[in-house]
Amino acid sequence: MNSLARALAVVGLGQVKTVVAGFASVDVCERFLGDSRFDWREFWAHCGAAAFIARSLAERLDLRLEGAEFLGGLLHDIGYLALAKADAKRFREAADEAVERHGFFADGLSRRFGVDLVTAGDVLAEVSQLANETRQIILHVHDPNGAPEDLRPLVSVVSLANEFAHLSGFTFFRAARRWRSSSTSSPPGGS
Repeated sequence: MNSLARALAVVGLGQVKTVVAGFASVDVCERFLGDSRFDWREFWAHCGAAAFIARSLAERLDLRLEGAEFLGGLLHDIGYLALAKADAKRFREAADEAVERHGFFADGLSRRFGVDLVTAGDVLAEVSQLANETRQIILHVHDPNGAPEDLRPLVSVVSLANEFAHLSGFTFFRAARRWRSSSTSSPPGGS
């Protein structure tokens, strides 16, 4: 069985369609958001970095996660996609507010939408019929101890990969790149 066929068997066609749709939506999101400080290409670069780091960690730890860590790295932050598609104007306003007030972007989104990124991501995951493993990553990437016990190793690997991706400079908030070079304050980042 070739690697593509094996990946489809492990991950499932529905999840692969979701990933492809997410990558395809970069240009669409940029068009309907207009001039936003949120950079969709960098967003997917961050998610891709988290996916590859998660795979590397799983291999080094000899965890047999069957590719769920890679997919989880790709999709852990889909709450941003859900909120941007729900209301581009509010999404753009939250990005602008985060830059102007040096605030945390996720907090501004929660205030404007009345829902946090985790919940928004879980709703999109449910509607997209993602596997339970992927949903648990989305729900618990910031608190792996809250994941079901049998999925904690998987969620922990993706959580650590997410942190490493951020520490490696894979950020998707345009203002954050400027702040890194001109300020000592923390950037208003993603997850």
